[in-house]
Order: sequence, then structure tokens, then C-alpha cells
Amino acid sequence: MGKLFIIGNGFDLHYGLPTRTADFLNYLKKEKVYNDFGNATEIFLEYGVYWCDFEECLSRIRFDRIESKQLATPDYTADHEYERDDTILDMKYHLSSLRCAIDHAMRSMVRNADSIELRKELSFSKDDAIISFNYTTTIERVSYKLPLAHILYIHGCVRDEYEFVYGYSKENSDYDFDKFSHPDDGDYYLEKQLEEMKIFYSKLKKKPKIDELRHFLLLSKEIDKVEVWGHSLGKSDLIYFEEINNLINPLVWKISYYDEDDKVLTNAKSLSFQDKIEWRCWR
Repeated sequence: MGKLFIIGNGFDLHYGLPTRTADFLNYLKKEKVYNDFGNATEIFLEYGVYWCDFEECLSRIRFDRIESKQLATPDYTADHEYERDDTILDMKYHLSSLRCAIDHAMRSMVRNADSIELRKELSFSKDDAIISFNYTTTIERVSYKLPLAHILYIHGCVRDEYEFVYGYSKENSDYDFDKFSHPDDGDYYLEKQLEEMKIFYSKLKKKPKIDELRHFLLLSKEIDKVEVWGHSLGKSDLIYFEEINNLINPLVWKISYYDEDDKVLTNAKSLSFQDKIEWRCWR
């Protein structure tokens, strides 16, 4: 029988890596955004993203503030169509650069963290499997002779050029993205700008890699225990934990926490298999 180990950001923090929200914001401050003078951190704050819960905060982004700053009425007397289309392009480029700012800042932070030398101190059995929610390769760098086939980087890995997976789990916006598309008073240019806002919002929603998870677990050996190291069990990832429990039905879930204020203790109350949990304090 093997064990399944699930790794979260607390694992990287345990090794002293600079991957806290504050570290991410320091990188985000260096990013510029199209059609705005502030840095990306300031602009996101202006749009109501406070990063207290990075992924779920994105579901509450204030599109009314984006509208007031970026929505532009074109010059309908302009001689050329492209002059009116510029208002749509400006909105598209602004929102695209916001997304790029997150991606670039996150990748810069992870690359830096992944360059820090670490000592090897962990070993696993040949029947163990690991799912890492981190983008770093920390689990490999602190382990002895760990076959890559035993690891699934469910949200991407820094050594790959694929996009990192992140985002909110459930839409939480009451903004009317269709308010300029009514038949009687519709405005094509304003409608298209709001369409770009809607596309931007939909792309911020996390698309869980459930098929990849299932495939990985089918290839893994029989597992009767799961250990969770440094994962907070945030809302956007709960679907993975429920799927793992349904697929392999482990006897025990050993979940780590840092102290009595660790939010994992609260988040775990949303799980359907609380009766299987054994708690382990890392301190």
C-alpha cells in the first residue's frame, strides 16, 4: 500500500521560500498596465482586489470602477472606422495587461524561489504518489531519488512554459455586462468594451484539471492513506479533495496545520469526509 501526498504553499514556506502573498505583491508592483499610470498592485487595489484570499478575491473585482476609468465613448464623427474601434482595443489591451501582470509577477516569484538551494531530507516509497499544488519544484529538490512519474503538478510547474492555473471557484459579480446591448438603445462600441470585460472575468475563473487528476490516480499504486502538507484547502481547490476521496476512498486523511489560527482548520469543515481526518501540527 502506498500513500498519496498533497503539497501546498505551506510546504514551500516551511523551507523558507519567499512565496507569501506579500512576496507576490512585491513582484506585482513592478508590473505596468496598459493605459494606466499606476503599477499593477495599485490598479488591482483600485479595482477592489485586496489579495487577502488571492484567488477568491478575483471573483469580486469591481467592474464598475473599471468602467469609470476605462470605458470610452468613441468619436462618432470620426472619418475612419478604426478610430472608433480604438476604444474597444484600448479596453482589450488594458484587461489583457492586467492578466499578464499577474502571470508575469507570479512566474518571476516562483523562478526566484526555485533558484534557492535546499537540502535533501525526504524519502518516499516506490508506491507513493505526490500531487503538488505549487508551481515550484521544491518537493523534488528536497527528496532523494524521486521519480518524476510519481509527481503531478496539478496547476503547472515553473520549468514548463504552460500557463499557471489559478482563479476563483464561483462567480461573485453583480455587474451587468449586457447593459449596452439592449435593442432599443444599444451601442456597438460600448457593448464590445463590456464584452471584453466579460471575457476577462470568465478567464479569471479556475478550470480544475479533474481529468488529469483521474488519469494520474489510475496510474498510481493502491493507496490507503493521504497526507496533506501545507495546503489551506481553499474553496477553489475543494473539488480536487472531494474527487480524490471519491476515487481512492482512503482510510485516513492526515492534514497538517501550523497553529490554532490556521485557516485550514476552518476550511476543512466544508469537506464531506471530516470523520477520516487526523490532524498534525507542524510547529
